[in-house]
Amino acid sequence: MEHETSSQIKLNGSFYVLYLLTSIICLVGALICIAVGRTLRRYGHSHANFSIIQSHLFVCLAVNNFVQLLRNVSHFINLTNASDDIVAKDDTCKSLSPLNSSLAFFIFFGCIAMLIERTYATMNSIKYEHENYSIVIDRLFNVIWIVVGVLIFYDILFSLVFSNSPSYFKCVLSSMKEDIYKTYWQLLVTEICMIAFFLFFVSLYQANMEKLTKMREDISSYQLSHAYQLRENLKSIKTMGFYTGLFVIYGFCYLYHQYSSRDDDDIDNVNSALFFNELSGLYFPFYSVSLPLCIMYMTRAVSNKVLLHIPGRFLFRQIIEIIYGRATTSAFSQNEEYFDELTTYWEDKLHDT
Repeated sequence: MEHETSSQIKLNGSFYVLYLLTSIICLVGALICIAVGRTLRRYGHSHANFSIIQSHLFVCLAVNNFVQLLRNVSHFINLTNASDDIVAKDDTCKSLSPLNSSLAFFIFFGCIAMLIERTYATMNSIKYEHENYSIVIDRLFNVIWIVVGVLIFYDILFSLVFSNSPSYFKCVLSSMKEDIYKTYWQLLVTEICMIAFFLFFVSLYQANMEKLTKMREDISSYQLSHAYQLRENLKSIKTMGFYTGLFVIYGFCYLYHQYSSRDDDDIDNVNSALFFNELSGLYFPFYSVSLPLCIMYMTRAVSNKVLLHIPGRFLFRQIIEIIYGRATTSAFSQNEEYFDELTTYWEDKLHDT
């Protein structure tokens, strides 16, 4: 069944600027995610099991950015091919979601693995410090990457063929007439799962905080290694709270943007309607930039090591230091929390005696 749009598609230079800006943000976000993911994998500011899973999640965001970058570049190059003599068919208008369905599954699996890992760390906080399954976890994710990679390769080929067609903008107009639940069901499902994950991480954070508070109140049962592990749990869960929380915020903004662009009546100004709809493509690239920067800001060890491994980039390092409001410290900064906890422990002991 064919779905025609009566309006003429006449695109102006603002679309070139938009796709260029989106492509730049996608590229920057992908590079930042790769840098932070590599730092987490190589050095790890937390437990090895947690760092491996988190690094894979950042790589997933980077891969999704590269997929979207290819789409944006394709739109940018073939923008002049848009015409009004092409009729968009329903069977050719595939998913326009900013989140690849295969990568959405990978994020879902990664969050499940993270939730299980943090729950186990909370229940076994006394001995978990010495349990390292990072090699097994890494191999499991590598197997999943092979499957996801094959699916992404197929999706990229199809997306490039689809987006090279002048009917792309006809499909966008056609999707603006459809139910948002039908067009973006993958993102809606992922959004609901992320809300559930966020609530679970909040409950885990509260459980660890209660354990740490009780330990501080009962100084006789205070154990330095146990308290240190609880602190690590709190910091790790907080980063996952940012991961899922920011995803929910940006996902909600994207869906609301798409919902507000829907109109049951005929679209009078096709150019403005298309441009407003395509603006929504900026949300998830911004997410891929803001999330790793927030993690770096929250985690001193990660940000310091990233800065330390930028040789000969003094100006760039100075800019980052100005943004974060602190200077680069030595390579031993990852142990600062441990010695802070040690100092607190001995001060409490001296005060108790």
